[in-house]
Amino acid sequence: MRKLTFAAALLLAIAGCTQTLPTGSVVNFAVADPSVATSAIPAHAFIMGFEPRLATGPAPWRGSNDAQAPDAEGTN
Repeated sequence: MRKLTFAAALLLAIAGCTQTLPTGSVVNFAVADPSVATSAIPAHAFIMGFEPRLATGPAPWRGSNDAQAPDAEGTN
């Protein structure tokens, strides 16, 4: 059993030193391609539905959670 454990550990150590992907197949996402057209994302898409809330300090969490949760039909 000890030899089997040593063999398994040795195989895992050797496998950790191997190359996982060929260097030619890795896509470099850090380089932008100016020939690819992209559309701008409007700013309102990120802040849609945002409601600012002020911090009021420690309070029981269940009442705050129930007040902000949608009702059973899925609407506020």
